[in-house]
Amino acid sequence: MITNLQVQLSTYWTQTTAGAINSNSTITTTSSSAANTSQIRDAVDRLEKAILKYIQHCTQHIKNMAENKIRLAQVQAEEYKALEDFKQIATPNQWNIHLMLKSKMKQWNTKT
Repeated sequence: MITNLQVQLSTYWTQTTAGAINSNSTITTTSSSAANTSQIRDAVDRLEKAILKYIQHCTQHIKNMAENKIRLAQVQAEEYKALEDFKQIATPNQWNIHLMLKSKMKQWNTKT
């Protein structure tokens, strides 16, 4: 994906700069044309590298966010499984204590 974008950008800039060079100077020497092309190519390369670096930075940020969501979902699934297991093996007295502690924890969480 990024390589394809890089190729398209390079092709675009090559065509654009070649057209600009041809239309701006009809009578130029070979050495000055080569120097201009080299300078333009360097500028295009710097721009491509900056865009590529930006895309990679954004992609890495999105990847990290997705990995964090996956880890959170895994922890929540484990927590839910533990609760279901507790429901199966808890005595009525243990379940009542669980419900009491659950309400106390909710109150405590809303105070802070």
